[in-house]
Amino acid sequence: MTEDLYYIWLSLACGAGSPIPQKLLMSFDNAEKIYEADEDELKNKCNFETDEHILSRLADKNTDECEKILEFCSRNNVSVLNCDNKLYPKRLRSIRAFPVVLYYRGKLPDIDDNLCVAMVGTRKMTDYGKYAAYEIAKELASCGAVIVSGMANGIDSASHKGCLIAGGFTIAVFGCGIDRAYPPENKALMDRIIERGLIVTEYVPGTEPKGAHFPVRNRIISGLCQAVLVVEADNRSGALITAKTALFQGRELYAVPGNINSPNSWGTNGLLKNQAGIVTDAYDILSEYEHLYSHRINIEKSRYYNNKVNYYKNKEYKENNKENKSVINKMANKIKESAAVVNTANTVSAEMVNAVKTEFTLSEKLSALKIILNETELRVFEIFYARKKEKLHPDDISGENMSISDVINTLTFLEIYGIITSLPGDYYKISESFMNL
Repeated sequence: MTEDLYYIWLSLACGAGSPIPQKLLMSFDNAEKIYEADEDELKNKCNFETDEHILSRLADKNTDECEKILEFCSRNNVSVLNCDNKLYPKRLRSIRAFPVVLYYRGKLPDIDDNLCVAMVGTRKMTDYGKYAAYEIAKELASCGAVIVSGMANGIDSASHKGCLIAGGFTIAVFGCGIDRAYPPENKALMDRIIERGLIVTEYVPGTEPKGAHFPVRNRIISGLCQAVLVVEADNRSGALITAKTALFQGRELYAVPGNINSPNSWGTNGLLKNQAGIVTDAYDILSEYEHLYSHRINIEKSRYYNNKVNYYKNKEYKENNKENKSVINKMANKIKESAAVVNTANTVSAEMVNAVKTEFTLSEKLSALKIILNETELRVFEIFYARKKEKLHPDDISGENMSISDVINTLTFLEIYGIITSLPGDYYKISESFMNL
């Protein structure tokens, strides 16, 4: 039998999230020796009280189910990583009740050699939360950090997408089997993460998602990381479970401040009042870990560094271009303000629409957008601007040097900024709020 089979047997006998395997491995060194021990030896050698049902399962040496699991993994390109494998993250091995076995698809990086940041929050996010999660994840990833989350709707998905569009590496930790996409509507996102990152779970293939699984799963999300960032959460959000777990594991806890009148921010603002560090951009986290991971992260790519640290270096240049920059920055700031407030023109206040009366030419708008958009995003914007009276499908935009996956990622980003708006049937058009800036 392979080494992995014994660890799968141990994980099945004890169940996900159990601290018993950790105690057993301290006494028996490895899972094979635990398998070979009888019930009396387990009782005599381990000075802890064990559930009788678990003891009876440990006494059962039938491995048929374990062999079927290994066969499934072999057929379906699923890798198995046991807790004594040299590739298993030491960071995760150090937590209480570490997972005995991990099932994964995608690329397994050297997690201990990377700055990993968990980003979590509510499933029912506001536009503000969506914008914050997407932008901070995008900036962290562009500077070299790994983003870890749970692929749930809301803040999790926005964080994964922000990381992917920056070309970064993201890890999704499941509360179900590796062969289940949960929620089902995130199947396309799961496929993109497998292609460019990692999906991982301690639950055996075929395990359905259940509510009780996700709090257990959360200890892995925080355990893989040095820092946990709660982006947006109310007082009863499951993200607060991850926050508490992070503190128990000795991880650094951060939160994004929110509107004091918004219930969606009461959880995060409560964390800030007690023990969390405040985060308004990626630099707030990157600056804490630059000295430890200077070979992995490039803090000079962060927006704060370029906008603040280099301000005086560029002062003369800015003075020479003051008039042009005034128009460009006003336009860029207006785009960002609208992204935090609206998705459609229907929610724009009269004050917002009339705040800037200046008429901008296409050239000026493109110059402004260069502050916040990359080359692909600018190309897609130009297509929408040129066809501003039409509604466009992603298939209408994809073509040479621009895959459908790149287009979909870009459309998500442009919608967050309020530049385009989504329509039924997966169509998009340039938003009236943007045109009225």
